[in-house]
Amino acid sequence: MQTEVESDEDHEVQYVGLGDAFNKETNWDSRSCDSPVDEDEEEEFEVRNHPVYKHKPGGPQMEPVIGMKFCIPDDLNNCLRSYAVAHGYPIKFKRNDSKRLLVVYVDGCPWRLWATYMQIEDSFQIKSYKSVHKCIRNFKLKLINSKWLANEYHNKFINNPRWKLRDIRADVLEKYSIDVSLSVFHRAKKSALGELEKSLNDHYAKLWNYGTEILRSNPGSTVKITVDKPSPNGPVYFQRMYVCLHAVKEGWLEGYRPIISMDGCFLKGYCHGELLTPVGRDGNNQMFPIAWAVVEVENKDSWSWFIDLLTSDIGLIEGNGWTLITDQHKGLVPAIKELFLLA
Repeated sequence: MQTEVESDEDHEVQYVGLGDAFNKETNWDSRSCDSPVDEDEEEEFEVRNHPVYKHKPGGPQMEPVIGMKFCIPDDLNNCLRSYAVAHGYPIKFKRNDSKRLLVVYVDGCPWRLWATYMQIEDSFQIKSYKSVHKCIRNFKLKLINSKWLANEYHNKFINNPRWKLRDIRADVLEKYSIDVSLSVFHRAKKSALGELEKSLNDHYAKLWNYGTEILRSNPGSTVKITVDKPSPNGPVYFQRMYVCLHAVKEGWLEGYRPIISMDGCFLKGYCHGELLTPVGRDGNNQMFPIAWAVVEVENKDSWSWFIDLLTSDIGLIEGNGWTLITDQHKGLVPAIKELFLLA
């Protein structure tokens, strides 16, 4: 779980590790062109309340209508691509710059769309639109590129980073009846996961703020963060984090049964690791999570680190009078034998 984090030397979060802390503009293809519309087409457009395009990846596609507004040119481009792919229309972007967009049908069909930038409303709007088609579905469209796929299948790529390229290809073929090369899917998946990595780096950089907020809102809580610095001049990476909330700690100590189950589970998202947690029984014989930690791997070292912090928080002095339940993990058992001699 090698996720880079930023430095922040002003926070008061307790830490263990190296150092004092964690040491759109949208571009649109532009071409010079003359305006392809005449005065009659300009008169077709009337100023009134028009729908605003809202893209929903994987959801039903919005059909373009005259007057529809788009916040940025990419939204308009994506809307037209999605519409064409869903219906099998081989459209062509004949004019495509920062102020104007003209889209026509490739094979001479009368379908035609013209949109321009509206300076007063700061948006792109469809000024004229001829929606009549005199053509049949095309099964060999070249409109599906990696950018469109990354946007359309973004949620699926994020939820299932191990989604195989052949399965993605089969899904597109079944949904749109269009065959696309595996290299396009490879670039789309790489792009979507790359955006996720950037957002996760931003999230991990805020861990110190998160820990500080826990200590502010729950005084008496324990937050410990361990970092790793592979090289003296290299970046600092997140390694481990332990959290035990004061309210949970007090609730446990007020009415607990002397039995705790300890286990870990894999984090199977984009950032791998292990989630460790002890779960006890309260006075009503209900499950009571006591603390939690995220570590890089489940072994004796990580379990010993976790158990040592837990012992300090709830007073498990050598486990005297306590019953511990485990799955006999090869890293957990020796850690318990070493730290809980009387359990």
